[in-house]
Amino acid sequence: MFCIRAETPPSESMLEGVELSIVLAEAEPVGGFVGTSISEPLLQIGILVTVCSYLIYLQPLMMLAVAATLAPQIAFVPMMQAAINRRVEAKVAIMRDVSEGMVHAIEGGQDEDPQTSHMGAIFFANMEIYRYKYAMNFLMNLMAQLGYVGIFVLGGYYVVTGKTEIGTVVAFVSGLAKIIDPWGAIVDWYRDLRVTQVKFRLIRDAAKFGGAGNHEI
Repeated sequence: MFCIRAETPPSESMLEGVELSIVLAEAEPVGGFVGTSISEPLLQIGILVTVCSYLIYLQPLMMLAVAATLAPQIAFVPMMQAAINRRVEAKVAIMRDVSEGMVHAIEGGQDEDPQTSHMGAIFFANMEIYRYKYAMNFLMNLMAQLGYVGIFVLGGYYVVTGKTEIGTVVAFVSGLAKIIDPWGAIVDWYRDLRVTQVKFRLIRDAAKFGGAGNHEI
């Protein structure tokens, strides 16, 4: 993993490579996330609170079936996202190594073997990131479908025993459909937030070191 030690100052090509990677590939995603970092969660949380409040008003016990679809996601999403973050950090480090190699090649020449291995490492990191993303999406979709099953089972029982009406069950099915989209948007926002935090930290650390290096020069 890319690491800069204070006791071993990096070469000029390394500093220029890091700067090139930051300008071309790292700064824009961080800035793009800032634009929706506040408005997006406020909108989606507002939708969730409104729909959930209505469902609780209709039948508090049936709301447990909906809550059961969300609770496991609160547990596994952060764990899987932490694994994604580690691979994003490794990918950024490799990208900086590629940029450093490009600068070094312009200055004095470098064979293509190291760059070829870097491309393979980037591809492998991307594949690992996508595996975790799609596994997370699969688990979230599975929990959503189990939520529908829970509503039909619990709602059917209440209808048969006369504790609720069929219209309430239909309202819960419709309500769950309206919950899934904003909940997915909040999860996507959280994933973007965690990845952006990693990228911002790497940019901040590089900027601190680059500033110190320029001061020494």
